[in-house]
Amino acid sequence: MNKRSESPLDGATMRLFTFFGSSLVVCMALVLLLTGCALLQKGDPAGYEGRGLSYEGVDFSVLEGQVIVLDPGHGGKYTGAVGRGGLTEKEVNLAVAHTLRNLLAGYGARVVMTRTGDIDLLPESGGSLRDDLAARVTVADSLASGAIFISIHHNNLGTPDTRHNQTEIYYKMGDLGPSLDLARYIHRQMIRSVGLPRSYILPGNYYVLRNNRHPAVLGEASYLSHPGVEKKLSGQNARQLEAYAYLLGIVDYLSGGVPMVDSLMFEGSSPVQDPWPQLVARVYDQSTGVGVDPQRVEVEIDGRDVPADYDLRSGALRARPSQPLANGRHRAVVRARNLRGNAARQAEIDFYVTVPPGWIRLTSSLSRAPLDGLTPLRITAVVGDMWGRPVAEGTEVLFVFNDPNVPTRAVPVRGGQASVVVTPAANRDFTVEVSCGDLSENITVPLGEPRQAVLVLQVTDPEDAPLEGVNVRLDGAGMYKTSSDGYLSLEGFDSGEIEMSLSRRGYVPRTETVALTPGRTSLVQVSLERALGGVLHGRKVVIDPAGGLADPGAVGRDGTREADINLAVANLLADYVRRAGAEAALTRGGEDSPGAWERAWRTENHDGDILISINHGGRPGKNTVPPTVVHHYPGSVNGQRLAGEIASSLKGFAGRPWSGAVQGYERIIQQVSAPAVWVRAASVEDPVAEKLLAAPAGQRAEALSIFEAVVRYFGAGRAQSGVIAGRISDGRGGVIAGALVTVDGWLPAQTDETGKFAFTTLSTEVHTIEVNYRGESWQSGPVEPGRKLEVVLQIQ
Repeated sequence: MNKRSESPLDGATMRLFTFFGSSLVVCMALVLLLTGCALLQKGDPAGYEGRGLSYEGVDFSVLEGQVIVLDPGHGGKYTGAVGRGGLTEKEVNLAVAHTLRNLLAGYGARVVMTRTGDIDLLPESGGSLRDDLAARVTVADSLASGAIFISIHHNNLGTPDTRHNQTEIYYKMGDLGPSLDLARYIHRQMIRSVGLPRSYILPGNYYVLRNNRHPAVLGEASYLSHPGVEKKLSGQNARQLEAYAYLLGIVDYLSGGVPMVDSLMFEGSSPVQDPWPQLVARVYDQSTGVGVDPQRVEVEIDGRDVPADYDLRSGALRARPSQPLANGRHRAVVRARNLRGNAARQAEIDFYVTVPPGWIRLTSSLSRAPLDGLTPLRITAVVGDMWGRPVAEGTEVLFVFNDPNVPTRAVPVRGGQASVVVTPAANRDFTVEVSCGDLSENITVPLGEPRQAVLVLQVTDPEDAPLEGVNVRLDGAGMYKTSSDGYLSLEGFDSGEIEMSLSRRGYVPRTETVALTPGRTSLVQVSLERALGGVLHGRKVVIDPAGGLADPGAVGRDGTREADINLAVANLLADYVRRAGAEAALTRGGEDSPGAWERAWRTENHDGDILISINHGGRPGKNTVPPTVVHHYPGSVNGQRLAGEIASSLKGFAGRPWSGAVQGYERIIQQVSAPAVWVRAASVEDPVAEKLLAAPAGQRAEALSIFEAVVRYFGAGRAQSGVIAGRISDGRGGVIAGALVTVDGWLPAQTDETGKFAFTTLSTEVHTIEVNYRGESWQSGPVEPGRKLEVVLQIQ
């Protein structure tokens, strides 16, 4: 039989559809007569009627030689969803995949399955769910480009509600080209085959999608938790209908053709030395010959549109940026669609622009080379190109000295400058020749005593590594910063003592008193201690304040908007983690209202170590209030551990009931790769909690509790657990609520309504406590953890 007109349905199945077509209306009428409106109260229909399927004019020959990866989800120890009657998702996924494989192979496709039996893909030594998922991606990655990947699943609501049913087709998040195209075609056929009223195309960030180099789709055709779905999928007919939907979706996609972009490059030298480089590529539609759509050929460099010229006859593409590119790394992207609307796989190229240096400017940290032969001197070279921009990062600068005891140094450019710190001999003027590319300059620092007092400061970490960007405040006034090598040199002081305060995020502040003498150089070396032992150094925390300006979320009785509280707590939490040395990024600011999918995409772009979603919704019941609860996604070991730490830290918050750490299915924690949690400390719709959350002290208390949980999470096995707690009173029998209490000059909290405060993740060494309230302040001497402080402020 001709493959163009051959139907994949055998005679028995065709008779089944004929029966459905002629009898369905009669059956429905009888049910309605017998049950009245009861049927409408059963929730979503089960689907799988197949009334929209059509094979007329379908050209199955496009499958010939096409490589298709089928991934039946779960398997082995990973059961997946389980229906109330005991039907498991893993067996249904596999059955649909086998049926689909047979159909595809029958038309000449090369089908590769990630599993063909009831097995997981874990190594013999064992492993985690991530190892199983990685093995599935490895199967796909072993294939040449041109393959497509389809992961077959069936969903579960995760709640006792069994009435819910819908179709969800996920495409690889961020791939608005082939993956989205393939999802659209499959989705269209799912509507015709499964036929559920609610059916969606959604961006998916599941492991097998985000790590896949091929166009990739994950299908959740229906919800196995729905009894009607379970009953139908127990039989072969519904499984066949679903397989046919995938089959026809794949054929529709391939019939549209897939244009190509290749030979992407920049003309000229490599690395590129022209700030207006010309990009060239070839764009064509060889598979169907339908032709490239000239209005859908797009070029971007660093996310900005670039004017492009496309020759429809030759397929040649040329593009040149309208503004000069800065020196350094860039990324160019080319996208194209054909006249049937199908997209090419996005072509990308990373490249460097390195315009040769055009000038060098030299400076010395001191106006005179010291006579003592001991004081360090910093020579800095600022290097720019002929357009006045900094040269590329890493450009080599050579320093040659007239002092034979100071060796030649080659230093890479950082931020447009390179510097060296040397100690010249005290027997001659000090000359430095600096060269970069074909340019050279020199500077001479005359030997001699300073006229006034000189301060040279070096700041290091506990391992003696230089600390850049340390804030240095002198006598509470002028503010300076240390250089990349940890130095700060200042001249022109009179004699006497100055107080020097040093601070930098991630380190404990320190104050030193320095005696200065005219005509002398005072060399001061200071080491800063890492905050909390450095537990959060090098970490990145993404914080998701749900809602937005146009999305208030829940609203309390007094008008408190959930979105506003979410953002306030998120900002305080971000400040805490930054003070401790970590990076923090928020998924939104104060003026936008991104949905869950957009926030998940922003989370991925931030590339954080963890995600914490802040929420304050939940309506009280007649005799109940929304409890404190933290959700983690099922199967996420680290997500569960993080949720446990945060739930424990928030226990008793606002005096609300506590549900602890439980599994959750919120989109924001489902669609990110990092360990993620959804947190609700309390609800603004709870009048008692609303009053607390509306006050900055309540917001800070929640943020501090979550922060201390984050410290314990990252510091497992080495986080400190020193506790300093106390109460602030007014000396007249009353307590002081809202007083600011700061540990070691960097970690703040506020007293609660009973005047109490507590810090629970301090080191076991001694600390200092400072209390501020309405202009009154108190500062402790050394305080050992474990002590309970009773501070009395005499408030006027």
